[in-house]
Amino acid sequence: MDWTQAIAIMGVFIAAFLYMMSRLDSNQKQNNDKFESINDKFDMMNQRFNSLENKVTTLEVEMRTEMRNVNQRLSTIEGYLVPRKLFHFEETKEEPKEN
Repeated sequence: MDWTQAIAIMGVFIAAFLYMMSRLDSNQKQNNDKFESINDKFDMMNQRFNSLENKVTTLEVEMRTEMRNVNQRLSTIEGYLVPRKLFHFEETKEEPKEN
């Protein structure tokens, strides 16, 4: 084999290597674009879940305050309905009379 054939074979291998590297690079760019679009969708879903979580937390706090207010109102109404002093009448037990 002379030097021209050796250079031609090396040139073919180098060209094939460069072609394969460029294909891998273009595939990597496509995969990165797909990953970015999927990542954007996840970010949007994360924002939606965060907003829902904030709304639920706000509702929870509002319900707690409302329940406290309702309990206070019920205590006030109970105070009006139940007298402050309760009288307890006991029946005296009569012993049976022996004749």
